[in-house]
Amino acid sequence: MKNIMKINTMITINTPPNPLFLEGEQNPFINNSLTPPLIRGGRGVCFQMKAVFSPHNNVKCNISSKIFQYFICFFLIYGISSAQPSQEELNKSLNIKSVIIARGYQDSIILRWAVGKPAVWEIATRSGYKIERAILTNVNDSDYSKLKFEEIAGSPFKAWNEQQFISYFQAHTEQDPEAESVYMVGLMAGIADQENDSVPQPFSAFQNGLGSLTEARNNLETKFGFSLVMANKSSTAATALGLRAVDKNIINGTTYVYKMSLVEHSKTYKDKDIYVKVKAEAFKPEKYKEEIYFIDGDKEVVLSWNSVRDFNSYNIDRALSKDGPYSRLTKSPILKSKPVGFESFERTGFKNDSLTNYTKYYYRVYGNTAFADQILVGEIEVMPKDRTPPQKPNLDLPINALGAVYLKWNLTPPIEGDLKGFLVARSNKYTGPFIRINDQLLPTDAREYIDKSFDKDAENYYIIQALDTALNYSISNTSMVTLIDSIPPSKPAFISGKIDSLGIVTIIIEKNKEKDLMGYRLFKANGPEHEFSVIYEGFVDLDSSNQQVQTIFIDTVTLNSLTPYIYYKVQALDFHFNPSEYSEYLKIKRPDTIPPTTPVFTGLLVREKEVELSFALSESEDVVMHILYRKLSPDSPWDSITKININQNNYIDTNVKQGTTYYYSIRAKDDSGLFSHYANAVFGKPYDNGVRPAVQNLKIAKEKANIVLNWEYKSFNKNTFFVIYKKDSKGNLKEYQRSDSLTFTDSSLKKGINSYAVKVFTKDGGESNISEAVEALVE
Repeated sequence: MKNIMKINTMITINTPPNPLFLEGEQNPFINNSLTPPLIRGGRGVCFQMKAVFSPHNNVKCNISSKIFQYFICFFLIYGISSAQPSQEELNKSLNIKSVIIARGYQDSIILRWAVGKPAVWEIATRSGYKIERAILTNVNDSDYSKLKFEEIAGSPFKAWNEQQFISYFQAHTEQDPEAESVYMVGLMAGIADQENDSVPQPFSAFQNGLGSLTEARNNLETKFGFSLVMANKSSTAATALGLRAVDKNIINGTTYVYKMSLVEHSKTYKDKDIYVKVKAEAFKPEKYKEEIYFIDGDKEVVLSWNSVRDFNSYNIDRALSKDGPYSRLTKSPILKSKPVGFESFERTGFKNDSLTNYTKYYYRVYGNTAFADQILVGEIEVMPKDRTPPQKPNLDLPINALGAVYLKWNLTPPIEGDLKGFLVARSNKYTGPFIRINDQLLPTDAREYIDKSFDKDAENYYIIQALDTALNYSISNTSMVTLIDSIPPSKPAFISGKIDSLGIVTIIIEKNKEKDLMGYRLFKANGPEHEFSVIYEGFVDLDSSNQQVQTIFIDTVTLNSLTPYIYYKVQALDFHFNPSEYSEYLKIKRPDTIPPTTPVFTGLLVREKEVELSFALSESEDVVMHILYRKLSPDSPWDSITKININQNNYIDTNVKQGTTYYYSIRAKDDSGLFSHYANAVFGKPYDNGVRPAVQNLKIAKEKANIVLNWEYKSFNKNTFFVIYKKDSKGNLKEYQRSDSLTFTDSSLKKGINSYAVKVFTKDGGESNISEAVEALVE
């Protein structure tokens, strides 16, 4: 009779898995997320496998005592969309996500890689992955495309063929820790199939208990996802899939860049070369150390730690002494769970229950990597403790008599043996805080307490707290004592009251000092002799967490009223509804709704460099200011230029330019913030008289047979020119020549005295006075 491998399977949905590539993941080796991608119509699969291996007569294997249990739960990105995808979404889906990672050692570098689409993976499995290497001389250089790459030994890397799987199965026993993973990969590759005569018999028996999985084996997505999970678990499985390489031709201390590309490309999907940078140096697993946090519960311990991207799952070991021996608690690794789009730090946890309280337990957390090894993350010592509180006391209604409050409570038998005693606490509020009032812990048989220090001016609430020897506690129900109170609060007073232009009244009351103050009633009337009516009650609700007495009240009144004032009174009440005297009334003036009269201009005088305005101001009594406005065109908005004093009747605007027209208006503002209409606008334009300054420092010089004139002019520009005057034979200055510069040379000379003068002209029609004449003798 053949010995077979028995499989326990639980498959909830037969949709093929893809645990390695989830939407939004940058590195599929280091985050096998359990959270589904944000897609429409996503499908998921969750199954658990338990394999029991049995030996076969013809093969060297002995796995009968080893149980392999592995739990996988994941969601596919290959969902059925409920809506027709756009062309942009379709184009984007054709771009595959691939990844390559590396770990450096002093004598070698280990590489792992994968592609992001099952169809592309199938092609690469058949044709192989080309791995090339380049030396990076400038470690800050991020443009790897310009480096000189050469293929490493063994490239291209392909998945094992049937004979390689058979050779591995025949050379390894079931005790080999990686045999299970390699068998799973072989099963997905169609090698471990009992119907195939070329497959080794002991492993083909595995399929007899794995019917659902072998039926789904032909589904490409199932092959893809399940094979990549096994590659994470076993370095040999990764090698068998062509997804792993070890480069031993390296130099310690050198930084390398590796490039992964496909030998054969998909006709549908778009792939691109991917790179990874790594330095050959001693590997330091201590860099992954993390602080382990814990909760020492009742017969249980909860551990948590910050997840590291380089780990795809975790295992937990436990011992009763720091030096061991340690045993593994996790039957299957703890997978990391990260919601899609979540960018903050991740936490992973583990709960260990059914423990013995006050016993020290030592835990070690190991992280599993895509390189199929585990690294110590951290270790911690934890001792679970008694966290179960004692029975909750039942507090009766307190009784107030003879100046004291009498409290009684009871416990339902049986009473816990670790009960230590009772505490009594009191508060003026139902929600606390409660303050302890007994000096010593009451004994375990105590069932009553007398309080003589209660607050006679406020509410008194009580609780009873039961404690055990581990200082766990329970709290009784809250109970209030009823006090007799006939003393009302003192007469309240207003702090302020104001009304805005919309008729909204804000009233502030000075808070009474009584501890039992419950709140206020607000009253209103249109006159002090009228009957005041209640418009608002602001009381503290004993059943609410808000115990703040309201002292600010908001009211709304009409502005169109013949009564210019509104009147308010307030009354205080305590928690026994004792009313105080009415306050003095608060008188508030209704806001002014009539704007002031409009000021008018009485005159405007324009000069060369200023505009003088005269006006008659608004005659309204409540005017507080006038504002003068100016603009450059009739359609422009007004700009305020100054505030006019109450008794001011004119203003001179000197901030003007000649030839520019300025428009002016003015309006009034009263003490209620109301503005009058804008005054009818007036306008003026400062004029140009055409007079320009004369030249300065006119000098004459004789140079050989010429006379040269030079002068200075501060306002000289391209619009300025000069006319040279020269005396004729009768001694009269006549226009002679024009100069566009600050100099003039005359070569037409006459014997005797030659006299000159200069006059400034501008192209806009301006001119200066003629300068003083200068002369030179020509012999």
